[in-house]
Amino acid sequence: MSRTRTKHLRLAAVVPALIVGVASVWAYQDIPASGRMARTLDPFLEEAFALGIVPGMAVAVVQGDEVVYLRGFGCADEETGRRITPDTVFYIASSSKSFTGTAAAILDARGELKLDAPLSVLMPGVELHEGLSPEQITLRDLLTQTHGIEKHGPVSFRSSWSGVQTHEMLMAFLQRHGPSASGRSFTYGNIAYNITSLVMYEALGKQWQDILAEEIFEPLGMRSTTAYVSRVPEDKLAMPYMLQPKGFKRLPYVKGDGNMQAGVSFLTTAAD
Repeated sequence: MSRTRTKHLRLAAVVPALIVGVASVWAYQDIPASGRMARTLDPFLEEAFALGIVPGMAVAVVQGDEVVYLRGFGCADEETGRRITPDTVFYIASSSKSFTGTAAAILDARGELKLDAPLSVLMPGVELHEGLSPEQITLRDLLTQTHGIEKHGPVSFRSSWSGVQTHEMLMAFLQRHGPSASGRSFTYGNIAYNITSLVMYEALGKQWQDILAEEIFEPLGMRSTTAYVSRVPEDKLAMPYMLQPKGFKRLPYVKGDGNMQAGVSFLTTAAD
């Protein structure tokens, strides 16, 4: 393999870690940056972006509590030519789990939601599949993915995809998720955080979206971050594209308030 090819593969491997979301066009947009960090990152990111692996990206680097690099590349919407900036709003996937877990830990520290309480206490009257016991599964088990509940099923599908759901409907559908084939060993999935959102509503009477806003986003001054798609103007969103042999194809923006869920969904910016 040539040295050039090796370098390009190395760049390709690094690029996904830098992406906050995707959009399109080949030229990058300058965001004022100076100092050693900019001199180091600018050439690297320009070369990485020129590979055409992604249609657009925003990059933020934080050192200690200081933002030392912030820059956008490409377009948020190829059809209109709208550029990506540090304030472009991107859909964020599984990073939502760490925010939901942090919010739960904050509530536990205040005594409002106990991490070690079983589901039978947190959700009185909850009914699980006959092979599972709500007395033996705690909120901590959910957050650490050691709950033993099968991750595939109607709760996950309706939370993540169809968006056709109510709290009562999801509570009833919990009975259709049987025991996981891996038992109580760590198994990554979204079902635990789908159930956590139900726990939060049962215990506090609040939607998980509002809890994240109250406990994390608002206190930190994350003014452009939300778990409600309806609260973001469309002209602020990075549009989705798929890489194809002849370029990038625009995809429908399929996320709405109904299929945002506590394990996989919020919107934010590189600046936030």
